[in-house]
Amino acid sequence: MATATLRFSELQRLSAAERQARFREFQDAMHQPMNGQLCELDEQIRAFEARYEMPSDEMYAKFKAGELHETYEICRWLMLVELRRNATSANR
Repeated sequence: MATATLRFSELQRLSAAERQARFREFQDAMHQPMNGQLCELDEQIRAFEARYEMPSDEMYAKFKAGELHETYEICRWLMLVELRRNATSANR
């Protein structure tokens, strides 16, 4: 997923007008279509589902029930699922 970045150190060096322009760029980007990002999210989620041999909703239920422990991979999977949900609801 391509993302726009702006470091705080860069922000400090910009003039007020330049800062406003950069913020406008970020704001405009938020309203653009996802351009393949949803497909990439889906691919990453499917990879976790294949690796763990369970669908994401089952993983979430097991995590909430304490049957799956919080590991880096489980947290990453949870975040991807949440990103997918948020992206889907934002594009409706």
